[in-house]
Amino acid sequence: MRVSRSMTIRNLTLTAYPSGREGLYSIPESVQGRTVDRIWSGAFKNAEKLTDIEIPENVKIIGGNAF
Repeated sequence: MRVSRSMTIRNLTLTAYPSGREGLYSIPESVQGRTVDRIWSGAFKNAEKLTDIEIPENVKIIGGNAF
């Protein structure tokens, strides 16, 4: 999973899911103590083998064409 820092100091943005995953993918609530609160545009493009994605409640922004 690739993440980048959001404009807020303690939060992260999911920029791409871990390639090669199949089935269910659960977006983590946090990475190294920082809250994942956004999903970047196109983060899940080409994720044809994923069947379900669990999004934690702390994700407040989902970019256009994220899926």
